[in-house]
Amino acid sequence: SPSTVLKHLFEEFNKTFNNTEKYITIFYAIVNTKDNTITYSNAGHNVAPILFNTATEKFDLLRMPGIPISNWVENPEYKEKHITYEKNDRLFLYSDGIIEMKNNQNKQYGEEKLLDILLKDTSPPTSTLNKIMEDVSQFTKLSDFKKICDDITMMLIEF
Repeated sequence: SPSTVLKHLFEEFNKTFNNTEKYITIFYAIVNTKDNTITYSNAGHNVAPILFNTATEKFDLLRMPGIPISNWVENPEYKEKHITYEKNDRLFLYSDGIIEMKNNQNKQYGEEKLLDILLKDTSPPTSTLNKIMEDVSQFTKLSDFKKICDDITMMLIEF
């Protein structure tokens, strides 16, 4: 289960890096295509993955608190949740680098702009991801993504 994997990773991390300021954040999910469920747990990943129900045009933020894989606490508890999905639903996973991109006025791109594209765009996942990157580029006026300081990671899964 996701919570068991995170607990094991925490233990192995602390055996290897017992005196470090390093840490890892992870959102870990198992998708069961037989019963259309997603079981997930979180270790400090600060942006919630987004599950879009394409039939109702509504979304769920898969928020869950969790301590990063680190030596900050001795025995963290990683909880687990389950959610169901339907055919054609979409799961969007991403890092905070995308919503924290700033424009010339030091304003962040933000979750709202991201949700707006994800809710309106029904093109194939790769096209949707490209639209997000184009929108971020226009918002930031950044043509060279080599100047980005934080990682930008995105994945869009269509069921």
